[in-house]
Amino acid sequence: MIEIKSKREIELIKEACKIVALVHKEIEEIIKPGITTRRT
Repeated sequence: MIEIKSKREIELIKEACKIVALVHKEIEEIIKPGITTRRT
């Protein structure tokens, strides 16, 4: 089912996307291939 979003909901989604983009930008310098989340 398709739900129609209100203008307020769309604005909140946009803001959330901006936050996620900033987080990705910050961690791209830290993460490398082969990194694991497993603790030793």
